[in-house]
Amino acid sequence: MADKFLKVDIITPQSVVFSGEAVSVNLPGSMSPFEVLINHAPIVSSLDNGIIKIISSDNREIYFAANSGFAEVKQNVVSVLVEQAFESSSIKTDSVLAHLEQIKSDISNAESPSEKLHLASKMKFEQIKLKAVTLSGRN
Repeated sequence: MADKFLKVDIITPQSVVFSGEAVSVNLPGSMSPFEVLINHAPIVSSLDNGIIKIISSDNREIYFAANSGFAEVKQNVVSVLVEQAFESSSIKTDSVLAHLEQIKSDISNAESPSEKLHLASKMKFEQIKLKAVTLSGRN
């Protein structure tokens, strides 16, 4: 690896979603979003649901909608461990919109506060997916 790039891995329990070199990585830290550049100080951070933005070694912007998890930065290696991550190019907008409508219906029919909270969380993640598509310029 060239000294001017970060090695980035985004890993879910199911697969490695992304592995490559990057100029920078923006992460949705639990306390606040943060950016990782070359020679960043070592850090371990919890992550909230949100957008991960990677500027690749060839200056492409790559966006992921990701669930909560953790990130570790050490010696120009960024390891992101999350429950789910979807690259914006793989997100089908029509499917997300349909899922959002179903969730809205489910919320109005939900009987318990915990069920409504769970559904609201699912709705927020679907909205994050739409934001990733919008940021990538695909809308």
